[in-house]
Amino acid sequence: DLRSVMSQHKVDEDTIENQLIPYLEDYYEAKFEIEEDVAVGELVSASEFPDHAWYVNDGTGSGHAWWTDQTEAWIEIDLGFPCTISTMKIWWWGYSDCDDYDVLAEIDGSFVKVRSRADEVRKNSFNARGEIQGWEGRTTKVRLELRNGKNKDPWYGKYYFGIREINLNGKQHIFTDNISLNRSVTTNVADTGSELVDGDMETFWTSNNKISWIVVKFKGLCALDHVLIDWVDDIQGNQTIQYLVGGKPHDSSAMGTYDKVDLTGLGGKLEILLQGANFYSIRQVSAFGTCFSSREFFKKKVTRGFADPKK
Repeated sequence: DLRSVMSQHKVDEDTIENQLIPYLEDYYEAKFEIEEDVAVGELVSASEFPDHAWYVNDGTGSGHAWWTDQTEAWIEIDLGFPCTISTMKIWWWGYSDCDDYDVLAEIDGSFVKVRSRADEVRKNSFNARGEIQGWEGRTTKVRLELRNGKNKDPWYGKYYFGIREINLNGKQHIFTDNISLNRSVTTNVADTGSELVDGDMETFWTSNNKISWIVVKFKGLCALDHVLIDWVDDIQGNQTIQYLVGGKPHDSSAMGTYDKVDLTGLGGKLEILLQGANFYSIRQVSAFGTCFSSREFFKKKVTRGFADPKK
């Protein structure tokens, strides 16, 4: 952890708190928290003229369009990874926009309606540009369902809907590694905890204390994305989940009743506080993210004076 590396390299605690941690926060933000158009270049399908559908997210801004001569149609973008969407932008083609549509998002394997025409702020009437605020939930696909086509295009006189570009600004969540697997665990129950991270769904951990806790120590300092708690039965009590750096809480925490919590941030340890029930029974705790060695940061970065991580 940071303190052991600190002692080996004779870097004082003030350097850890005031220089290294802020540097790693900037590094994390630059590498994992950048918002971008997550739709660019991803797979697109459509109810009609699928060969033209890729125009909407080719990233060129060329103005080429996908269109349809049907009064009802759909177009769908597969984002490849779960994404958090902050804004959706649509650049319509000519007068062939749509005043009756729904935006559906695939979240946790199921499509749900997240937005509609009423949520779009649209500018101009010709080649209109619309903007829609994002929604909660990690989205893997976005589907635009268009209805009641009325305005045929002025060039060919037969296309009811046309879209030049769809932008989905947000963040990808590409972490797939369970960084808690087979890591060191301590709990309020002495000599237990390894069963929580052994990958074996047949084993489980129990505690009969109303206030219980679990701490998982990672390989090094890690960028974390989400945590899964696999309960033996139903969720028991309330949980406070936070990441620790140097033994102290870092970034935001999550408080509630969870079997999954989306919580991004930096941590060398995962701490779960359990309360509100008479006992707890959990099969597995899984933390997903990516780790970078504290030792490597000291060797490569301290001597460089904590250079700008964005370069």
